[in-house]
Amino acid sequence: MAQKQQLKMVIAAEKIGRLPTIDVPPGYELRAYRAGDEDAWLRVLHQAGFEGWDRPRLDDYLSDDERREGSRIAAYRRHAVAVTFASRNDHAGVLDFVATDPNHQGKGLGRAVCTSVLKFFRERGYDTVELRTDDERFPAIHLYLSMGFEPVMCADDMAGRWQAVKVTLTRREASCSD
Repeated sequence: MAQKQQLKMVIAAEKIGRLPTIDVPPGYELRAYRAGDEDAWLRVLHQAGFEGWDRPRLDDYLSDDERREGSRIAAYRRHAVAVTFASRNDHAGVLDFVATDPNHQGKGLGRAVCTSVLKFFRERGYDTVELRTDDERFPAIHLYLSMGFEPVMCADDMAGRWQAVKVTLTRREASCSD
């Protein structure tokens, strides 16, 4: 059986320009990647369920100058606890592999690293930024939608899959307000 295509979302530069700057809570620092962050970055990726990451893959991924410069970390006591890469393709910036240490979730760190990367792309002149995600990453999808990302119907099954995601998100919001 073929693996289904990931969900795709996109945000335009003008929406990015309207995003507020996100301050991280006291004790945290929002910054670019630094040499020495690798082990903590890998730990956060693994905790978030991103498989297949090891030091050679991370080093290769960070060998791209623009990706290294634009990628962001929220650090606590100088160790990465939320991360995302700033990648690109032929026509857009790409928000890539957003991950937060479960012990630090709920503090706005994912929003902070995402917003910082989006603003990096806008300053670099990208018209759009896109991302891909899995159907079951509900907290991440909720974040992306709240930031202004819009679903892209890039395969025949996308409309139905997006409808199922939105139903689940609505149910989750309703259960939180009870």
